[in-house]
Amino acid sequence: MTPAGAPRDFVLFEVGDHLGAVRVAQVEEVLPIASLSQEPGSPAILAGFLNLDGEPVPVLRLSRLIEALDAPSEIELHTPVLLARHADRRLGLIVRRVLRIVRAETVELAALGAHGVAPEAIEVEGRLIPVFSVEGLLLEEERARLAKLQDAQRNRLRDLEGAHA
Repeated sequence: MTPAGAPRDFVLFEVGDHLGAVRVAQVEEVLPIASLSQEPGSPAILAGFLNLDGEPVPVLRLSRLIEALDAPSEIELHTPVLLARHADRRLGLIVRRVLRIVRAETVELAALGAHGVAPEAIEVEGRLIPVFSVEGLLLEEERARLAKLQDAQRNRLRDLEGAHA
């Protein structure tokens, strides 16, 4: 483990009209937006599920998780999705634009939002930029609800595969 404050690499991105970052170690890849399937009764933060090799990956509208931000921007043809991993789960994060990778030291930050989605920040070109915690994006209840929706999507994909076999 790198000690707190030691330089690390971060993916710098825009979300709404704001800048944000996430640790490079948590990002598997950056994908272009694709067709997302929806589950009835999905929460507003869930843009839908991305089918990656038969596995439904929940894709979140990061802007809706952050109370301090204005209304989320529209999803367009070239909207990027950061494919992040936490433990054994994948999670897609919709951002407006991926800017670059930066190396910076972290500083503690008063948590944004209701449940601390950005407990630290980095300083880039004189600006303090919140670092989003992939593991802290959702409350336990939200993770449980998302897991149920993901299971329903997984079952649909299996049913579709069985119908085409």
